[in-house]
Amino acid sequence: ERKFKKAIRELLWFIAEYYRMTQKKAFNHKAIDITFNRSMITNEAEKIDSAQKSKGIIDDETIVSNHPWVDDPQKTLKKLEEQKAALSDIYGSRLEDELNNTVTETEEVEL
Repeated sequence: ERKFKKAIRELLWFIAEYYRMTQKKAFNHKAIDITFNRSMITNEAEKIDSAQKSKGIIDDETIVSNHPWVDDPQKTLKKLEEQKAALSDIYGSRLEDELNNTVTETEEVEL
């Protein structure tokens, strides 16, 4: 990082000199602050597992927003609700049919 900063400073000096010669205007290359954002290597599987284990402890929006594969938590939560509603419609009617069949069979046996 230290050597890279030095190289960038030299490049900025060259650009400032070139700009001064061609445009006849001064450019202060020292006014530019060079900052490096260091990122850590993370284990996505561990983050996902932690999010699943947090279910019931923290709200779903927080869990979804911290999931490594989610870019838009609101959109993802909306899709999850739509998916739950669709599954409820499918399995809810199937469960209702099964319960009706069970009641009919029980009534026939009792008669």
